Amino acid sequence: MQASSTKAPPDDEDLIEYVNVLRQSILEAYTGIVQGLKGGNKLPLFAQFVPAILNFLRDIAEDANRDDGVLKAAVALVGDIAQAMGAEAEIKRHISQPFVEQMLRDAGSSPSDTTREIASWANSAVMHAVQAN
Repeated sequence: MQASSTKAPPDDEDLIEYVNVLRQSILEAYTGIVQGLKGGNKLPLFAQFVPAILNFLRDIAEDANRDDGVLKAAVALVGDIAQAMGAEAEIKRHISQPFVEQMLRDAGSSPSDTTREIASWANSAVMHAVQAN
């Protein structure tokens, strides 16, 4: 959580690259945690961290210096959270925020086929979660 608050000044290319690599690693770790806890039926232990993770995702969504790898990992995490925990009302509220929609749109228009495919899957997972009773 502490590492996710790291930011880079817009004029420091080396630090921007470092922050992007750090963020991608954090996002991939969160994805692994969600998938592992889902497999062990322990997701309720993770729910308390979702608001802080969504704040991290908001920072990423608003960062003009994020790279495609960070965007891809961010939308993958959103999709995993939606798929694994989307039935909970609090999670629905978090994943239906405008910045999540914008991030999914950004990923959907990525030049990378893989990022676009993940965005399509994540968008479907979010829509299914938000529409579920």
